[in-house]
Amino acid sequence: MPNPWLTQAFHDPETLDRAPDFTDFKIEGDTQNSEGKKIAPMKTLVIRTGINKSVMLLLLLVTAVVACVIGILVGALTRKVELGFGVAGAVFALIAVLQGVVVAYMKELGGGGRG
Repeated sequence: MPNPWLTQAFHDPETLDRAPDFTDFKIEGDTQNSEGKKIAPMKTLVIRTGINKSVMLLLLLVTAVVACVIGILVGALTRKVELGFGVAGAVFALIAVLQGVVVAYMKELGGGGRG
Protein backbone atom coordinates (compact mmCIF):
# COMPACT_ATOMS: atom_id res chain seq x y z
CA MET A 1 0.00 0.00 0.00
CA PRO A 2 1.64 3.29 -1.11
CA ASN A 3 2.47 5.78 1.59
CA PRO A 4 1.75 9.41 0.58
CA TRP A 5 4.85 10.76 2.35
CA LEU A 6 7.18 8.32 0.64
CA THR A 7 5.50 8.74 -2.73
CA GLN A 8 5.99 12.49 -2.55
CA ALA A 9 9.52 12.06 -1.17
CA PHE A 10 10.49 10.00 -4.22
CA HIS A 11 10.17 13.21 -6.28
CA ASP A 12 11.09 15.69 -3.51
CA PRO A 13 13.42 14.18 -0.85
CA GLU A 14 13.00 17.20 1.43
CA THR A 15 9.46 15.98 2.10
CA LEU A 16 10.83 13.50 4.63
CA ASP A 17 11.96 16.43 6.80
CA ARG A 18 8.27 17.11 7.51
CA ALA A 19 7.19 13.46 7.59
CA PRO A 20 6.32 11.49 10.72
CA ASP A 21 8.90 9.08 12.14
CA PHE A 22 10.66 7.35 9.25
CA THR A 23 10.69 4.00 11.05
CA ASP A 24 6.88 3.90 10.89
CA PHE A 25 7.18 3.34 7.13
CA LYS A 26 9.05 0.07 7.53
CA ILE A 27 7.27 -3.26 7.24
CA GLU A 28 8.15 -6.76 8.33
CA GLY A 29 9.39 -9.09 5.63
CA ASP A 30 10.65 -12.65 5.55
CA THR A 31 14.06 -13.09 4.04
CA GLN A 32 15.89 -16.15 2.80
CA ASN A 33 19.53 -17.06 2.90
CA SER A 34 21.47 -18.37 -0.10
CA GLU A 35 20.18 -21.94 0.48
CA GLY A 36 16.56 -20.78 0.37
CA LYS A 37 15.91 -21.28 4.10
CA LYS A 38 13.83 -18.66 5.85
CA ILE A 39 15.67 -16.60 8.40
CA ALA A 40 14.44 -14.10 10.96
CA PRO A 41 12.11 -11.39 9.66
CA MET A 42 13.81 -8.11 8.87
CA LYS A 43 12.59 -4.57 8.59
CA THR A 44 12.22 -3.60 4.96
CA LEU A 45 11.24 -0.57 2.97
CA VAL A 46 9.83 -1.04 -0.53
CA ILE A 47 10.51 1.75 -2.99
CA ARG A 48 9.39 1.55 -6.60
CA THR A 49 8.40 3.74 -9.48
CA GLY A 50 5.06 3.66 -11.22
CA ILE A 51 3.70 4.56 -14.61
CA ASN A 52 1.02 7.22 -14.66
CA LYS A 53 -1.45 6.24 -17.41
CA SER A 54 -2.80 9.77 -17.85
CA VAL A 55 0.72 11.09 -18.49
CA MET A 56 1.31 8.29 -20.98
CA LEU A 57 -1.94 9.22 -22.77
CA LEU A 58 -0.83 12.85 -22.89
CA LEU A 59 2.53 11.78 -24.35
CA LEU A 60 0.72 9.71 -26.97
CA LEU A 61 -1.42 12.69 -27.97
CA VAL A 62 1.60 15.00 -28.12
CA THR A 63 3.39 12.39 -30.24
CA ALA A 64 0.46 12.25 -32.67
CA VAL A 65 0.32 16.04 -32.97
CA VAL A 66 4.09 16.36 -33.48
CA ALA A 67 4.07 13.60 -36.11
CA CYS A 68 1.16 15.23 -37.96
CA VAL A 69 2.77 18.68 -37.92
CA ILE A 70 6.07 17.32 -39.23
CA GLY A 71 4.25 15.28 -41.87
CA ILE A 72 2.23 18.29 -43.01
CA LEU A 73 5.36 20.44 -43.20
CA VAL A 74 7.25 17.84 -45.25
CA GLY A 75 4.23 17.29 -47.51
CA ALA A 76 3.77 21.02 -48.04
CA LEU A 77 7.45 21.74 -48.66
CA THR A 78 7.93 18.87 -51.12
CA ARG A 79 4.40 19.10 -52.55
CA LYS A 80 4.13 15.31 -52.20
CA VAL A 81 1.26 14.12 -50.02
CA GLU A 82 2.50 10.54 -49.87
CA LEU A 83 5.90 11.69 -48.59
CA GLY A 84 4.19 13.75 -45.88
CA PHE A 85 2.17 10.71 -44.76
CA GLY A 86 5.28 8.54 -44.80
CA VAL A 87 7.29 10.96 -42.70
CA ALA A 88 4.42 11.42 -40.24
CA GLY A 89 4.13 7.65 -39.83
CA ALA A 90 7.87 7.24 -39.40
CA VAL A 91 8.08 10.01 -36.79
CA PHE A 92 5.13 8.54 -34.88
CA ALA A 93 6.67 5.07 -34.94
CA LEU A 94 10.07 6.34 -33.81
CA ILE A 95 8.65 8.30 -30.87
CA ALA A 96 6.37 5.37 -29.92
CA VAL A 97 9.36 3.02 -29.83
CA LEU A 98 11.26 5.49 -27.63
CA GLN A 99 8.28 5.67 -25.26
CA GLY A 100 8.18 1.88 -25.13
CA VAL A 101 11.85 1.78 -24.21
CA VAL A 102 11.23 4.28 -21.40
CA VAL A 103 8.32 2.21 -20.05
CA ALA A 104 10.39 -0.99 -20.18
CA TYR A 105 13.25 0.78 -18.40
CA MET A 106 10.90 2.02 -15.67
CA LYS A 107 9.50 -1.48 -15.17
CA GLU A 108 13.04 -2.85 -14.92
CA LEU A 109 13.79 -0.26 -12.23
CA GLY A 110 10.96 -1.72 -10.18
CA GLY A 111 8.04 0.27 -11.46
CA GLY A 112 5.31 -1.90 -12.77
CA GLY A 113 2.18 -0.97 -14.67
CA ARG A 114 0.37 0.79 -11.84
CA GLY A 115 -1.34 4.10 -12.43
